[in-house]
Amino acid sequence: SSRSKVRVQKKINNTVSGQDWPRFLGARFDGSVEQSRLSIDWKTPPVVAWSIEVGDGYGLGTVSKGRFFQLDASRQFNAVTSRLASRERLRCFDFASGAEIWSKSNSYQYSDLLGYEDGPRTSPTVVGDRVITYGVTGVLRCRDVKDGTEIWSVDTNTAYGVVQNFFGVGSSPLVLDGKVIVMVGGSPPEDQNIAPMQLDRVTYNGTAVVAFDLDNGREV
Repeated sequence: SSRSKVRVQKKINNTVSGQDWPRFLGARFDGSVEQSRLSIDWKTPPVVAWSIEVGDGYGLGTVSKGRFFQLDASRQFNAVTSRLASRERLRCFDFASGAEIWSKSNSYQYSDLLGYEDGPRTSPTVVGDRVITYGVTGVLRCRDVKDGTEIWSVDTNTAYGVVQNFFGVGSSPLVLDGKVIVMVGGSPPEDQNIAPMQLDRVTYNGTAVVAFDLDNGREV
């Protein structure tokens, strides 16, 4: 939530585990890591190395090559409309110190049908020099790990006719063999005007799972 924090704890002066957590469920996609080779005195409580404020959203952060990535939503005042506007935000931090390296954000419009938070529900996926995010409105983005420059993006909700569910898009990207794989779940044109919460009337158009080229974002 907007009142949440991400806290990184350390034992003495060591924040290095020797293992990355580059995507949801970890490097092996099974929620596990190998036993650490570090010698840890578990009788001594850990202390907070650093912490960051986290905005709306449900996604966990990921770690790759000494960098921590967090996808959430921030609220910023719009001088034109005199209202707060939601922005999807991807931030990159130094994992050892917590210093922010870069931050990128994009405006979006989303309202959860059951009144839950309107932030992203997914974790960033890091592969090589690229970081992939999948926002609550179905925008799939590929950015450069070094500085956050956008390489490509695909609005899957628009491209495949996704009818909003009650919870929004919540599929963390899986990258395999040069393909970015996500659950989309689009519907045909005649279903686009079905009233909210009548999901029993929504049909499918064959896009339950879609793979995109990691290099350029084109559908595979």
